[in-house]
Amino acid sequence: MSRRPIIIFLTLLVLVSFIVIYLPPDLILQLQPNAFQKVNDTTNSGSSQPDELDEAPMAEKMTDESARKILGRSSWTLLHVMATKFPANPTKENTADLITFVNLLSTLYPCGDCAAHFKKWIKANPIDKGAFTSKKGVTDWFCNAHNDVNRRLGKPIYDCALVTERWKW
Repeated sequence: MSRRPIIIFLTLLVLVSFIVIYLPPDLILQLQPNAFQKVNDTTNSGSSQPDELDEAPMAEKMTDESARKILGRSSWTLLHVMATKFPANPTKENTADLITFVNLLSTLYPCGDCAAHFKKWIKANPIDKGAFTSKKGVTDWFCNAHNDVNRRLGKPIYDCALVTERWKW
């Protein structure tokens, strides 16, 4: 029996727990049902085998900017720390598990427009091109993804050579 579903479930559980722990209670009370707007659905372009990256994110657009910033900071912390803990010489199963996690994250991420941006970034920077065959490849891939978001938001670009030192917990 494969451990992959259990690992993916536990990883998603850790992500959600991390976000909930660091989300201030007063912010939770401020969230209103109308704080979200539905993200437009995208449809598959008629291919016989659906591409999971073409599926619309499950979450709605997050309009509460404060909650969005907290979610973003918490998520990047988790992803960078997870990348620094990735094995230096991963097995094929390690690589497959991380690819599955990233693809699921791009669909299940609680900020719909963030998830849509992440899906576009994954398509432009495919995981299956060898990025996840080493710890350095993983840390660089996540750092480059984070820097893409930083560029879009007008934030400073982080030196990817410093990721391992910054996020080694």
